[in-house]
Amino acid sequence: MTIYSKGLLIGRFQPFHKGHLYLLHHVKGKAKKLVVGIGSANVFDEDNPFTYEERKAMIEKVLQEEDLNSFVDKIVPLNDYYDDEYWFRNTLQKSGAVDVVVGNNEWSNRIFETGGYKIWRVGFFKRYLYEGEKIRTLIHKKKNWSNRVPQYLAPMIEELLHKRKKIPYRFQRIGIGGTFDHFHRGHKKLIDTALRYGHFISIGVTTKPLHTKKNFSTTIESCEERKISVSDYLKKKQALKRATFFPLTDIYGTTKTDGTIEAIVVSKETYPNAIKINKFRHKKSLPELKIIKIDDVKAEDGKLISSERIRSGEIDREGINFQFSIFSFQKNTLLLPEEMREKLRKPLGKVIRGKENQLGKTVHKVMKFIKFIKPKMVIAVGDIIYTSLIQVGLVPDIGVIDYKSRRVRIGAISNIKYQISKLQIKNQKEIINKPGTISKDAVEPIKKAIDIQISHPEGVKPQLIIIEGEEDLLALPAILFAPLRSVVLYGQMDLGVVMVEVDEKIKNKVRNIVKEFRQEP
Repeated sequence: MTIYSKGLLIGRFQPFHKGHLYLLHHVKGKAKKLVVGIGSANVFDEDNPFTYEERKAMIEKVLQEEDLNSFVDKIVPLNDYYDDEYWFRNTLQKSGAVDVVVGNNEWSNRIFETGGYKIWRVGFFKRYLYEGEKIRTLIHKKKNWSNRVPQYLAPMIEELLHKRKKIPYRFQRIGIGGTFDHFHRGHKKLIDTALRYGHFISIGVTTKPLHTKKNFSTTIESCEERKISVSDYLKKKQALKRATFFPLTDIYGTTKTDGTIEAIVVSKETYPNAIKINKFRHKKSLPELKIIKIDDVKAEDGKLISSERIRSGEIDREGINFQFSIFSFQKNTLLLPEEMREKLRKPLGKVIRGKENQLGKTVHKVMKFIKFIKPKMVIAVGDIIYTSLIQVGLVPDIGVIDYKSRRVRIGAISNIKYQISKLQIKNQKEIINKPGTISKDAVEPIKKAIDIQISHPEGVKPQLIIIEGEEDLLALPAILFAPLRSVVLYGQMDLGVVMVEVDEKIKNKVRNIVKEFRQEP
């Protein structure tokens, strides 16, 4: 039987349990010495509730009780790093020379195997009982967990849990950073977590250089607006005095030099940045930060809530999906209830008035407004407004027409088709949508056309959707699908052109309108 000179046992020990004890005794006698590496030493979250110091104290207690002090050479902290190679080198630096790695973590085993090291997979011991996540769940639910850890260790863990309740804050100062654009539930959780664990929080608000490459960057709120949103939330929490702000020009912010920051709160998405920050601080001989990871905050569709999804017009700040009201119906068609017709005669946006024989003046007013507000996207629903815009040199990104005006087929169809052909609009779809309805057959091409424009903001040619039937109600799904700060234009009989500037308020209004439609029998 091979007797190894020195082994390395890596684990998170959250908390130390009988499975870990089995590993220690199993290795004794097959290795002369053992180094215990405590993984994720710099991470503090729901999966890692015990600090490195607390876990080290647990292991030291075990070594004393089990008479293993002479066997274990040392206990070392192993911080998480985004770079596997960097983690590998750092681990070897901490552990010193070893000739075998013990354990069942396939991630760390793979890294050491690639590095040419022998791996000894001992196997799990009654994992259905002795597993960290199961024990943490029992602790959280206040159920019996103490029989799953060594008997002499249970009082120590109990004391740690009791002590934690009495300490108001785990850290004196915590850092957080973000765009905080269109302040949403995910931002609230980030701030709530920082306030829960830190007495004071340093908040970095990103500046323009950090988000120029983000989707819909032109619709990101100003730095001052975003700072006000965060301040208002802190005021509600009566915690504004506990916070300081600074402009964030790179991912590091004040962590490059500030030795008072002890921890950083991040999401799973920004976790790699925290690893980079610690890597930088390590090189500069600054204390590495504890990393507190929050769980994803999801929208009602199960996807992540993000400022980008809000700017794209997909969800609101609470995670409600604007598009569910359209796609949730099971039949192929939504019918406009008779009692809703009068309600929909009220314009959804700004009315740009003009008599029928003064359409040119009206369209020029529309042009002025569009040039002033510089919308993200222009969508025109209706033949008259669409062709009139073309005539004055503004080609909408998306047009929805049916070759009718006031439900009467336009006589000069050939002229309209000629004007469209001159623009070489090749992205044309012909679909059916009956009068007084919103059909899935019409909704899906509108969404697809908008998605194409969103994903290719530069160089996408205008798209045209030609309806067989009637397009009047299709302004509603167009508003629901359009990104924020887009413009949807449609004609209003005897009034003029209605210009809808798409924001969260109008999306909510349209969503509630669509909910009142009936499904096709």
